[in-house]
Amino acid sequence: GMSMGGTAVAISSDQISSKKVKGIIIDCAYFSMAELTKSVKTLQKIPTPLFIGWMYLITKIFFKVDLKNLESASHISNSDLPFFFIQGREDKVVLPEVLINNYNACSSYKEMMIIEGAEHTLAMVAGREETFNRLFKFMEGCSVNE
Repeated sequence: GMSMGGTAVAISSDQISSKKVKGIIIDCAYFSMAELTKSVKTLQKIPTPLFIGWMYLITKIFFKVDLKNLESASHISNSDLPFFFIQGREDKVVLPEVLINNYNACSSYKEMMIIEGAEHTLAMVAGREETFNRLFKFMEGCSVNE
């Protein structure tokens, strides 16, 4: 998953029970909704308190989810699946420090790549052959454990 999709995968990672899922690849996932809020506030120049307040309220009322307490790290740390974390060093939406927080939270097998010069969601493209080679090697290792 990438960005918010990566965050969704991370948050559900400790609930995955299908034996068909062998590993998780996450590109620039948020650590928490607080991180997302900070990014939106910094980058979008929108009235963040109003937007985020409504988002929190709607998800709590309709989906019974409290976004303020939703962090990927607690879910990642409870998953036994292998993780491949990747992110661009020039990502201004999700800072590389967030990747490191998620990586450090992981207690299962894990790999990490930070791609020089890559911006948000562009690490796979910018990393080119080296990135794909490491990714394929990771996926091969995941499938060996069948």
